[in-house]
Amino acid sequence: MAGYHKLDPLRRLQRPLVMDEMMALTVTPAPRSLADHARAGTTLEFRHIPQRIGVEDYDDFTAVHLPGLLPTTGRHIASLALARLAGAQTWARASQALGVPTSSPKTYRRIAQRTADPEAFWDAVRALAAHMTTRGLIDYEARRTALAGLLEVPGRVLLPILRPAGQNLTWQRQRHAAAWLWEHLTGGQAKDAPTYAEGWDGSKEASIAFARGRFHAELSQEAGDALLSWGRQWLAVGGIR
Repeated sequence: MAGYHKLDPLRRLQRPLVMDEMMALTVTPAPRSLADHARAGTTLEFRHIPQRIGVEDYDDFTAVHLPGLLPTTGRHIASLALARLAGAQTWARASQALGVPTSSPKTYRRIAQRTADPEAFWDAVRALAAHMTTRGLIDYEARRTALAGLLEVPGRVLLPILRPAGQNLTWQRQRHAAAWLWEHLTGGQAKDAPTYAEGWDGSKEASIAFARGRFHAELSQEAGDALLSWGRQWLAVGGIR
């Protein structure tokens, strides 16, 4: 009950114990951070967790508990929360477990933001873990390992996908397509795809980022479905779901 004293302007005065007890009951407890309710309790392993959960999973389970965050940030936090349930003792270790590039302190400050009902957030994360298990677990770590070697989508595959929209086949688009698959099949961000790890004939990063964004924006739903179907088949050849 002594916890209310920091909020009490009369805390330095001597008072009967019964008054302390009465005052403690009138003070609203400070909200607890998300981390206060994190505890292991899921059958998921780290390899079963994407770097960012899917858009539909985020909307269905955790978005309501992370108000004010951009969806891409919220999806990342939800994945880190799954990793905490899978055994990661800290947010930083959860990030490492998912193979996420080093995050800035700002990312972890966002994680530490308080929500109105932390326990409800963790209940939602546990429900998401159960949903992922029931749906069928995916080895995202195996996907990342395999796709690290796919630096560009073969022209014979990409040309029929681009042709209906009147787009020409270029080696840049082949690489942007590989990054698009990285994002959609691993939950990572396209900008972190291995295809961008090496220089592009001296192209500036801003120019590459602009072209990448345009590729994503111009890819139709039909073309995206076809590309994703090929990517899944490509993984299946290696025994990866």
